[in-house]
Amino acid sequence: MSDERPFVVTAQPEGLHHRKLLLILLTALLVVCLSLGIVTVWIGGRLHVRTSIHGHAPDTISRVYRTLIRSTHQTRDLDAREQRDLDSYRWVDKPRGIVRIPIDRAFELMVQREKKGGVPLR
Repeated sequence: MSDERPFVVTAQPEGLHHRKLLLILLTALLVVCLSLGIVTVWIGGRLHVRTSIHGHAPDTISRVYRTLIRSTHQTRDLDAREQRDLDSYRWVDKPRGIVRIPIDRAFELMVQREKKGGVPLR
């Protein structure tokens, strides 16, 4: 005969322990909320931004904003001057006969000169 024991099946209760499960879930939720609160306070204290008395943006942001505005205005002014130079006639060197003419007119003159077989302008 063999010394093997017979396989015995034991019945386990089918119901879950709802109270234990609920207690575990509530404890986990409490730990997560406390952790988030602690991290928020810790990061919030490190990222404190000094604002002016009136609650506006900090001075450094205001300076950056003013610099960007100034730069934008300077760029617009430069673009307007360059466009005016491209679209206007004026003397560059009157004694030598050098003039500035609008760029569109300069292209027309170059094309006319090429068609006549002349030397292209430089």
